[in-house]
This record gives sequence, structure tokens and C-alpha cells, in this order.
Amino acid sequence: MGIAASIQSSMQNSMKENAKTMIENQKKMQMQVREMQMAVNMARMRDMFRWYASFAGTVMVLGTVAAIKLKNPAPLIPSLPMTWICAFQYDMAYGNKLNRVRKEAGEILDEKWRLGDENPFLLPENNLLMDQFTYEQYTARSTKEVIEDLLNEKNSE
Repeated sequence: MGIAASIQSSMQNSMKENAKTMIENQKKMQMQVREMQMAVNMARMRDMFRWYASFAGTVMVLGTVAAIKLKNPAPLIPSLPMTWICAFQYDMAYGNKLNRVRKEAGEILDEKWRLGDENPFLLPENNLLMDQFTYEQYTARSTKEVIEDLLNEKNSE
């Protein structure tokens, strides 16, 4: 009986190690996929910015020519909102807008967690995905994480 128990214990330990390794590999792969998707999104934003900037530049040049030819500044009116949109897209593609958005998302998630039953992310009552208890289990944060967040907030102030 001692040998069988030893083999069983060894197999259970081996299975636990394999499960941990698989989970770690899955996390790494998920992070790699996430980074790849973010890189593709940033490349798309930069490409869209280039197209929009060239379109806005063309409209501004043609508006300036028309304003000079007509001796009326009205053709320049579309240039103003286009510059704002172009500046927004530049900030998103090359600036730090994504960092600001990520920071705001973190603050929203922290606020959501603190709201409890007033959480705006709660699933509808009769949804077919999962019940409220399961949702709270999946999204619950450990006390250790909360304490670390509070300490980090206190240290940053």
C-alpha cells in the first residue's frame, strides 16, 4: 500500500505542476495576443491619422484658395473642426492618450468594485450567461489586492 500511495502522491504532484505550467503558459500567450492586438490597433490608428491628416490638409489648402479667390473667409470654416479632430487622432496615435484612457479605465474598475450592488457592470437579472453569485466570484478582488491598492494610493500622494 505504501508504494501505491507514493505513486499516487507523485502523480498528483506531477499533475498539479503540469496544471500550473499550463496556466502560466496560457497567461503568457494571452498577454502576447493582447500586445499583438494593441500593436495592430495602434498601427491602424496611425494609418487613419495619416489619411485624415492628408484629407484635412487638402481641405485646408482648397479652402484657403477658395477664400482668396472668393474674397470670403467662409470656405475656411470646415478647417476649424477638422484641426480639432486631427489633433485628437494625433494624440491617440502618437501621443499619450492611450495611457490616459488606460488610467481612467483603471479608476472606473476600482470605482465599480467599491460600489457593490450599485455597480453599473452588473449583469441583467435574467441573463443566460451566469448568475449574480458566479459573476461576483469571477470579478471579486482579494483583500490583499485591495490593501496593496490602498497603500499604493497613500504612497503616491
